[in-house]
Amino acid sequence: TISGYPFYGCNALPIIDNIRYADTYLIYVTDDSSSTYKIKEGTRFIQNSAFNYCSALTSVELPEQMDAIGSYAFGNCSMLDSIVIPEGVEYIPIGCFHGCTNLSHVVLPSTVLDIEPDALNYTAWMKQQEEGLVYYNDLLFTWKGGDLLSCENCYNMLNSIKHECDYITKL
Repeated sequence: TISGYPFYGCNALPIIDNIRYADTYLIYVTDDSSSTYKIKEGTRFIQNSAFNYCSALTSVELPEQMDAIGSYAFGNCSMLDSIVIPEGVEYIPIGCFHGCTNLSHVVLPSTVLDIEPDALNYTAWMKQQEEGLVYYNDLLFTWKGGDLLSCENCYNMLNSIKHECDYITKL
């Protein structure tokens, strides 16, 4: 994956349906007032913060196959209510859907191997989860409840368990 903002400020790159692209790389939305976006087929990467704070966004159609989505790519899209991540994506990064307060329906592909603990914080989906360890299918990714998140050592311990003990699926 490409990290950071490698194409930020490259204004000569093409804009298709209010989205700036660099070949198979979605850089960012150029007009955040639309409620729906269809990402062009062949797009493999969505840059960090590409849709961040698109408060009018209610739905986005992703291509059938993708490789990666950046941190906070859909962060704070408060009207987004559902998302289907396509096959090929293996990692849901930090803040990916953080603050998407209406997001209640999340479908992740079978290819996802890791979800950052705060990828779905402050979403309707997270609100629906019971307190304690939170799983998506059998994939442990966070803790819900005040005690662990307010205890930095415990939070770091959960991350260590997740990232260093790949063979553990349930605690």
